[in-house]
Amino acid sequence: MAKLLIDGNRMRSMVGPEITAVKIRIERQTGASLVVDALSRHPAEEMDISHWYYLTGRDRFRCQLTHRIVKAPHGRMLGPWEIRRRPAFREALLSHLKGRTQQRMLLAIWRDWSPWLVCDEIGEIFDAARIDHSVFS
Repeated sequence: MAKLLIDGNRMRSMVGPEITAVKIRIERQTGASLVVDALSRHPAEEMDISHWYYLTGRDRFRCQLTHRIVKAPHGRMLGPWEIRRRPAFREALLSHLKGRTQQRMLLAIWRDWSPWLVCDEIGEIFDAARIDHSVFS
């Protein structure tokens, strides 16, 4: 709770599910609705795929959504908070999937808080999705 009060959702020593669980617990126990200041609403994520290429020493990766091979300098790294701040991105992904694959993707979106490595086409879908400023407020 102290970490949440110190820096809201920007606290980097906690991951999203921990922050969300603490916020929900506080709201249920107190009956008060917590509002996170806009400056602390989410971490400032600077996801640059060139950093990934440099740190890993690799020149290619497999897109985590399309499974295509992506070669440097192409591709994108999408941050976990940014993915969740764009519900339209989630809906666009889910609309292309059916049945169990759709269910697995929905679970992955909420369980996987690591950055996603994706191809440029998925990056364009991501860019087209508007940010919902009410998420994590």
